[in-house]
Amino acid sequence: MVPSFYAEVNSSGTFNLRLDEELHKGICDLASKS
Repeated sequence: MVPSFYAEVNSSGTFNLRLDEELHKGICDLASKS
């Protein structure tokens, strides 16, 4: 099972949260409706 998001460590050692495309699209759809 693939998690809906995962943390990525960039070159400076900070964490970036990457949403998967399905979840990101869902969030964008919700935001556009509000």
